[in-house]
Amino acid sequence: MLTVTEKAPGLSSAVVAAGADLTPAKVEAIEAGYAPEVAANFPKLFDWAHAQGFRMTGRLPHEYEQVVRQSPSHLEEFAERIPIGEKVGVEGVNCFECHQGLDGSYQKDPIAWAPALTNTQDRLREEWVREWIWNPAAVYPGTSMPDNFSAHEPQYQEQYPGSSNGVQIDAIMDWLYNLGGSAPSQSVGQLNLDAVDDDQLLAILRSRGVQFTDMSDHNQAGEPVEEPEVIEEEEPLEEPAEEDPVLVDPEVEDPEVMEPETPVDPIPAPVAAGSLVGRVVYDGVPPSMKPLVIKADQAKGCCTDGSTVDNTDRSLMVSAGGGIQYVVVTLTVPGASAPAPVDKHALDQAKCRFEPHVSVVPVGTTLSFTNSDTVSHNVHTYSTKNDGQNKTIAAGGSYDMKVDKAEAITIGCDIHPWMKSYAVVTDATHWAVTDADGSFSFVGVPPGEYRLQFWHESLGKSKETVTVTAAGGSLEAKMSQSSGRPRRR
Repeated sequence: MLTVTEKAPGLSSAVVAAGADLTPAKVEAIEAGYAPEVAANFPKLFDWAHAQGFRMTGRLPHEYEQVVRQSPSHLEEFAERIPIGEKVGVEGVNCFECHQGLDGSYQKDPIAWAPALTNTQDRLREEWVREWIWNPAAVYPGTSMPDNFSAHEPQYQEQYPGSSNGVQIDAIMDWLYNLGGSAPSQSVGQLNLDAVDDDQLLAILRSRGVQFTDMSDHNQAGEPVEEPEVIEEEEPLEEPAEEDPVLVDPEVEDPEVMEPETPVDPIPAPVAAGSLVGRVVYDGVPPSMKPLVIKADQAKGCCTDGSTVDNTDRSLMVSAGGGIQYVVVTLTVPGASAPAPVDKHALDQAKCRFEPHVSVVPVGTTLSFTNSDTVSHNVHTYSTKNDGQNKTIAAGGSYDMKVDKAEAITIGCDIHPWMKSYAVVTDATHWAVTDADGSFSFVGVPPGEYRLQFWHESLGKSKETVTVTAAGGSLEAKMSQSSGRPRRR
């Protein structure tokens, strides 16, 4: 903090003196004046947005984790979507009409302030950005940001043919999180989308450490690789096939021609399927998890039996022995059929928590939500491949939604922001969710080598290879904050 003797350039002595006079108590008194407005206008979707959390986090240094969209594994799969997101954001939505880009030169009216898009890369949470793009008025009533998606049929088909609004938003977010809303052109008000071609884009991504495995026609510098000239060799002349010898029985006066017996392959014995048992443990010392902050007025009506809302933070639960609960483990047996979709997979909103916390369902399953409480709840889903939903469920009501594409879906309740659940939709043949000790098991796995995939809401994704024999197999996998693809919470 500046003192009276440390006068900063451009600040008057009166301002410096006022700053030196501020104390934490005075700052809290000032904050108390606008706290009600913060509570009224900030979205109720996330617990950190409430006035109390707002004041509390204002005193803490902010550490921002890597977003999944910035991870190499995500970019390998969706890199081609980044220039499409730029095209939708620039030509369709026209973000630069109000927001600044990378060079700070694109903003129609500096008085009508809008955050610079460069902040997206390392400061803005994915849920926050998605909600702002999808329906800004729901986040901040009266905002001047237009509603480009929520009240419309699929938009911007010229820029992204055949895509839904949700997929377009994902493309825009991929662009924002990886290029920071950079505008290729440096001239005010003129956007030249061709200024950054595919090779330059790949160079930018590779500078972030991305290694593309599917770029067979490019080298590691992003430059096209010339294919060597192929010299065709003359095919050798085919030699006449040797005829099978004619077998003659010398005991027979008029010998008959005896055809050679065709060998018969033995019928292979059936391969016995084995079982696979495993455990997922935390690598190192796990962080200390604090209880969720749940205000009494927010929890009103949640528990009619006199109990209180369970305030356990389930985002990372590690046992005394180091086992991690709620890790999704999937395995695919080549050639085997995935299980049929579940007609209805039950998820309950009970005592203002989602139960179960983590579900795994096959592609095509219907998620069936039930509100068992006496207060209203909301089902708000966040997904990349499946259509997002935002439905209010009255006390005792229900709501069904079908999931047709494999991905991890985040489920929240806008009314009670601590309520969160995950539904992992998979096309794998085997799956499990680790128990409180981090253990899991599979049965009916044929002998062979398999690549297991692990997913956790806070620790991200990782993979392990395991060999299964007829007698079975075992595995201990380790995960930590740095082992997988972290999720922004």
